[in-house]
Amino acid sequence: TEAPALCAALRCIIAAVSRPILDRWGRYGLARRVVRAGRRLENCGDTAYLVVSGRVRTVYAHGSRIMKARDATHGDSVGVTPLLLGSGPSVGSSSVSFAARDAEVVAISRDALHALPASSVV
Repeated sequence: TEAPALCAALRCIIAAVSRPILDRWGRYGLARRVVRAGRRLENCGDTAYLVVSGRVRTVYAHGSRIMKARDATHGDSVGVTPLLLGSGPSVGSSSVSFAARDAEVVAISRDALHALPASSVV
């Protein structure tokens, strides 16, 4: 299907973004946020995040059992797949993303993603 390729392409685009471009993208609804260690990222599923600095940890669980954890650092993205596919976790599964240490992130909402002109992405 096209979804995995689209997700991979968006991850590459997000990872290639530099600070000056992010500042310019502010007019499209992208928001820089500082998330203190231990605090959750909000609206995961409706918002993807690009990690500018620090560390964000996502913990995946099924029922009461933790299945795995993934750390994201500078240039990594969090929440891209659910944002693009419009899908939340499957029944009985959940995930939570939080700052493992103080982090600066750029929030990209579904609306902001759709509002980005193609010429600003490259």
